[in-house]
Amino acid sequence: MNSPQKIVLLIGIILAVATLMYVPWNHVDDDGEKQSVGYGLLNQPPVAQEQHGINIFGLKIGVSETVKGNEVDTSRVVPTLAVIVLATGGLLLLFGTAKSMQS
Repeated sequence: MNSPQKIVLLIGIILAVATLMYVPWNHVDDDGEKQSVGYGLLNQPPVAQEQHGINIFGLKIGVSETVKGNEVDTSRVVPTLAVIVLATGGLLLLFGTAKSMQS
């Protein structure tokens, strides 16, 4: 493994670890409905304010509710990891064949 390949591999590993540590979260309510609440560390789910309200005769009545992420949104993590793995693998092959063509 040549020097550019080592750099690409190191960057790929750093990006993959960062992606797995800072993940998107969903809040799943009692009905099974999912709501995205943003990104947060794997051990610290984000907290979001959810606004509910009605308008009766021009009078707005609102209720604010705090929701906390309780499920990692794997449907967004897995494709991101796949792109990182494919890009890293492609660059490793590219730098490996470029080196062998020069010899």
